[in-house]
Amino acid sequence: MARLEGEIAGADDRIRARDTELADHALYQDPHRWEKLSREREQWIKEQAARTSQWAVLCEEAEGLRAQVKELDSQIAGD
Repeated sequence: MARLEGEIAGADDRIRARDTELADHALYQDPHRWEKLSREREQWIKEQAARTSQWAVLCEEAEGLRAQVKELDSQIAGD
């Protein structure tokens, strides 16, 4: 999960940097470059959504495992 969290944070930074780049009025003078950068950003957004979804699944799995460990600890303590 920690690795994935790092990837998510890095991708967020990259997307914000691209947003700043796309907001530069000078870039509009080169529509082909703007389109290329914009398409690349959209791909990054899709990849980020997949990473975030994967992270959410892992969090749910981890929570389930924590609950199982807690239950086992309670059973051991009760014996």
